[in-house]
Amino acid sequence: MLLTPILCLSLNNYFEIRGGTQQEQIMVNKVVIARAEAKNTSYCDEVFKVGSFSWTKNFKARTNFKTMDEMVHYYGIKDRSAWSRSIENSIIALETYSSRKDSKVIYYHDSRIQSFNWNPNNKYATPVVKTKSLTFYKEKQ
Repeated sequence: MLLTPILCLSLNNYFEIRGGTQQEQIMVNKVVIARAEAKNTSYCDEVFKVGSFSWTKNFKARTNFKTMDEMVHYYGIKDRSAWSRSIENSIIALETYSSRKDSKVIYYHDSRIQSFNWNPNNKYATPVVKTKSLTFYKEKQ
């Protein structure tokens, strides 16, 4: 079994934002989709790109498994309910993604982390959406 785009989005969703709202989970997936679209790469390439998502540093990227259970075990997915939500929200993100409106939003960060200062005075990106715990940005032109 090869990891499909939906499974790569779902893995990222599970580890990045499984405790977030449905809106946040869908928006995080749309960031991955927008990055892949902008760079003409796959969702799996974007998820496992070094430095893109902090959770991936804990795993050697692996995309080929004999069974779904083997993949779940390899990645240490323990909360099956959250995993199901991650898959569902990945599908929703793919179904509702709009290149016209979503393609510019390619960054986000946890707003609760005050020391996170990659974008001083919005030098590199402009905030476009703020949720309960995340701020989403589009790249400055």
